[in-house]
Amino acid sequence: MRGIEEAGRGVGAEGRETASSPLVLGLDGGGTGTKAILCDAAGRVLGRGLAGPSNLKAVGRSTAFESALNATRNAFRNAGLELAPLAAACLGLAGAGRPEDRFEWRDWPRSVGLTIERLRVVHDGEIVLAAGADDAGDGLALIAGTGSIAFGRRGETHARCGGWGYRIGDEGSAYHVARHALTILSRRADGRETPPRPDRLTAVLLDHLRCDSVDTLVHVVHAPEFDRTQTADLARVVLEQACDEPGLLDRLLDPAAEALAELVLTTARKLHWWKETDSIHRVLPPPLAIAGSFLIEVEPLRLKVLRRIEQAGFQVEPRVIQEPALGAVRLARWDLHADMTTPPQP
Repeated sequence: MRGIEEAGRGVGAEGRETASSPLVLGLDGGGTGTKAILCDAAGRVLGRGLAGPSNLKAVGRSTAFESALNATRNAFRNAGLELAPLAAACLGLAGAGRPEDRFEWRDWPRSVGLTIERLRVVHDGEIVLAAGADDAGDGLALIAGTGSIAFGRRGETHARCGGWGYRIGDEGSAYHVARHALTILSRRADGRETPPRPDRLTAVLLDHLRCDSVDTLVHVVHAPEFDRTQTADLARVVLEQACDEPGLLDRLLDPAAEALAELVLTTARKLHWWKETDSIHRVLPPPLAIAGSFLIEVEPLRLKVLRRIEQAGFQVEPRVIQEPALGAVRLARWDLHADMTTPPQP
């Protein structure tokens, strides 16, 4: 991102000398992990920190708050700094899309003993968009990791689609694809469909879960300790090890791509970027910021999503976002420089 610079060697020593200067934190938290990036007011990256999951709905308040604190501490440690007050921070969090969720996170600094002068709490789609948006901050964002959501901004109008969680939605996510794979396994075990020979899907799942039969597998995946993250991880296992089974890759990824493209197109429609009746508006294609470990790692899925968006008659400028936390930094710096008319440039 333009405006976000990497610090060179010797940052720790420099940081200790300038610890009293304004510090800015961007945090990206989800169902599988949390990443914090510590910067100075000019946007220079001082340190990065990783920690466990911080989705309130998935792991609860105590674990989520602890993960966010640990990621922050690790970023300070990586910068060679002691934990210190922050001039501004932005928390971009999966599961924080609704006011009551954001309100709970606003209590995080007090709960963990941090001092933050300006705190912004947003859902993860907003920081992905901030990392990939145009100079005006406009664009679309699509995230597919353990869950899925699309978000967009055009001028003063915001829109979102998805982000309902695994019990209701998360179509196109790793969890969704893993559930689909398990459903195929169950259909084959029942005899509702004839498995190919060899049945790579069943063999891979049994081997990964260390089960000697499908009956044993049922007990494993229904055990209380087998959480949604472990379920989502099965998608990567199947795609890596069983994709040589004829037709399986398309069978798993086509519905996921359709669902993710629908999230983007619905969000674009809400922002009047696109209408089915007149196809493409006479505007430049908006940037589409793409993030989420599943969508980034599984290139065939990403290409299928973009192809379906194009086939629907909508044009986007795709931008793969490797570090959404930099988008959180951008928003925090915007708050720090509140007199600016536009956000600091990505």
